[in-house]
Amino acid sequence: MKHFAASAGVLSVGLCMAGVARAHDGISVLYRFSRAAYSPYGNISLWHHQIFGTASAGGSEKCDHGQGCGAVYRLIPGAGSKRWVEETLYSFAGGADGGYPSTPVTVAPDGDVFGYTNTTTPGTIFRLVPPAQQGGSWSFQAIYTFQNGSDGNLTDVFAPLILDHGRLYGIASGGAPACQNYGCGSVFRLDPPAHGQSSWRLVTLYSFGANGRGAPSSIAGPDASGAFYVSTAYGHGAVVKLAARNGHADHWDGHIIATFPYSQYGYGAPRNLLLAGNGTLYGLDRAHGGDVFSLTPPADGNGGRWTLAELARIYGGGGYAPSSLAFGPGGSLIGVIYGDQDLYSGNAFQVSPPAGGSGPWTATVLWNFDDGPDQNPINIVADPHGKLFGVLSGGGYSNGTLFELRQ
Repeated sequence: MKHFAASAGVLSVGLCMAGVARAHDGISVLYRFSRAAYSPYGNISLWHHQIFGTASAGGSEKCDHGQGCGAVYRLIPGAGSKRWVEETLYSFAGGADGGYPSTPVTVAPDGDVFGYTNTTTPGTIFRLVPPAQQGGSWSFQAIYTFQNGSDGNLTDVFAPLILDHGRLYGIASGGAPACQNYGCGSVFRLDPPAHGQSSWRLVTLYSFGANGRGAPSSIAGPDASGAFYVSTAYGHGAVVKLAARNGHADHWDGHIIATFPYSQYGYGAPRNLLLAGNGTLYGLDRAHGGDVFSLTPPADGNGGRWTLAELARIYGGGGYAPSSLAFGPGGSLIGVIYGDQDLYSGNAFQVSPPAGGSGPWTATVLWNFDDGPDQNPINIVADPHGKLFGVLSGGGYSNGTLFELRQ
């Protein structure tokens, strides 16, 4: 059994998924991606019965010798919700706009779409504004381009932006101070243009490194107090709580609430943080193939120790650990294992809380993609009604597939 180093006594409940039967045999193909936008390596996002995502290839045939530099797409249910229609919102040109997006987008309440690219430049954050009239073109704006200096860069960052009260929050790689000859990374905020101005303002809220931690991998928040939480990879990994310093909105302080020591299976490297309404954090770490963990806030609500618990041990075989995590129906957690395109096609899993609130969590394989309809899932998410949607990259053998799992 794995032991975590946390700020409190540790409860660990291990459960291996090997040999667990599938929960059902219901899966529907909603859409197969075309050459207009394909290789959908960015996680999908749901908004008002629509699906938004990024494709790392396709788009404009004028880019990358006709292969395209990627696109942002939207899928809308058609008649009877049985057929889905794809709309390309923007095709990247591979220049100042960036290219080859492989990260999820964030959709604002008014329908604006925010995202970033991190392949052809140090990183560009963009905004897509829907047309004023149906059938018109979406408006693209690069709202900030990283300089790979003190502001850092978006290389190896795959966490979606968080939109809160019109401001964008995210994590960056690089910057200063240095960790192992590279920047330790930072947390930033992008403020929308002030009245009469057109430029967004980037504020570096917190730079990692002073506490020996760095390389942020995911961000969650804000909680009821306005605090955010970031997972880091350096130093075997940690979860850090970040809050405004004495009410100063542009300067934050960090407090480590859990650490993940080295194990024989690799570093803990926590990631995919989720914040529940009651303040509990959930996430994945890499040890033992892959663990789903929870971090429960102190009972006194302030200044106490957090409790770190292993909810389920998940191992996909072929060296692949879980690669996504999201809230599912009934207080459960859902995710996917990508798998290997030659030996293992991946699966979708669910980790459910105990009935009555006490006891071990239960892990279930929802679908094994060795049985199709395609392979190598990128993520799976639940809509407000508990329906499960996901996207498959195709593993190089197809353009990618959008699917629905029926429970």
